[in-house]
Amino acid sequence: MKSHALSEDVRKAVIMSILGGISIQGIKEQIIGGCFYIWNKEIVDAFIMSGDSDYFDYGINHAVTDFALRYFRGNGLKWFNWQSGKRSSGIYDFKKRWGSQERSYQFLTWTFPGFEKVFADGIETVSKPYQWHYVAPFEAIEKKLTKGVFNKIC
Repeated sequence: MKSHALSEDVRKAVIMSILGGISIQGIKEQIIGGCFYIWNKEIVDAFIMSGDSDYFDYGINHAVTDFALRYFRGNGLKWFNWQSGKRSSGIYDFKKRWGSQERSYQFLTWTFPGFEKVFADGIETVSKPYQWHYVAPFEAIEKKLTKGVFNKIC
């Protein structure tokens, strides 16, 4: 399974389940920013928020964030999970300016027979498209793959 196929399959499954979506901002026919969201009950998780650096002076990331916070609050969601970020970084400071607070958060997952096939191209290849964004705990997955934990049927 190729890494781009994984992200495309995730996108299709989430959007078809009506528990996720993509926000895209543009000018004319050019995409200049957006974010991928997954939500369930009271929590929305934001993944891969990004903007074209040529439009940073216009506040594209602020527009993406403002839209998301208003949209999800208006639809009854109470928690907005930005994902992790390094303290003392521009991204961390950006999140703090919106009133964010650090909280413990866990993703509970399970594996299934054949799960290791997702990483047949290697963890580095699969994680490369996401190198600047938190999408999955790739380091933890790599350790578990190395130790053979994912080879067990759960």
